[in-house]
Amino acid sequence: MFEPLGATEPGAIQVLPVSAKKEILTILQQKETVRERISLTMSWEQSATLGDFYFSQSTVHVFFNSGMGRRTIEGLDGTTDYSWYMSKLLLPLAAVGGRVQKIVWTDIP
Repeated sequence: MFEPLGATEPGAIQVLPVSAKKEILTILQQKETVRERISLTMSWEQSATLGDFYFSQSTVHVFFNSGMGRRTIEGLDGTTDYSWYMSKLLLPLAAVGGRVQKIVWTDIP
């Protein structure tokens, strides 16, 4: 889920499945060319967990916000389950040659 290229209407979204990766990459490249902000919301179907990704213009930094519907540790009221996110985010990045130099986590009540 992301804001369509050139969107002027607040709240406009476009939804594509991960399997449409060629189309998604094309749209992201076009957004980068015209220097639009790039953000994506991903949903893991099996767990109904959401997350927002924000990309800087340099594409050196990727910010992830677990936000609403985040995965928490059972019995630890409201504490984010960071190990769940690590396996869902870092393993796919490593599989395509991505490298993570720094991870910063915070829970804001």
